[in-house]
Amino acid sequence: MKDLAKAQGITIKFAHPAHLVTAIKGDRALLERVIVNLLENAIKYSVRNDNSQATVKVLLRVKQNNVYLHVSNPSEEIPSEKLVKIFDRFYQVNPSRNKKIGGYGLGLSIVKKIIEEHNGTIQASYQLGIITFIVSFPR
Repeated sequence: MKDLAKAQGITIKFAHPAHLVTAIKGDRALLERVIVNLLENAIKYSVRNDNSQATVKVLLRVKQNNVYLHVSNPSEEIPSEKLVKIFDRFYQVNPSRNKKIGGYGLGLSIVKKIIEEHNGTIQASYQLGIITFIVSFPR
């Protein structure tokens, strides 16, 4: 993912507690697909203001009996009525932008399905120019 990010002028910052040792039970290839898809989307859809370098932030944390993955990136505004549909199959927040970038609106619906098959949840929020996806899996 670093090469894709670098080509787009984007920095990826990854943070996790140094003492974090945990495992999520499930299909490794599918779980990797979730992470790759979220990172690819964060890179592809990051908005850079004033030609500055954008930063995709990834945070891994454990709280009680869950493992959380947060993926955040600078984004164009996403109205709440569109944000609630973001995991629907074939839904695109901005179809004209997707024509330039590519994509069919399937990635996030597939991600959600994989997460739910692993007894996890995913949610998206938009605030002050940042979209954040929060994935939760039981430990």
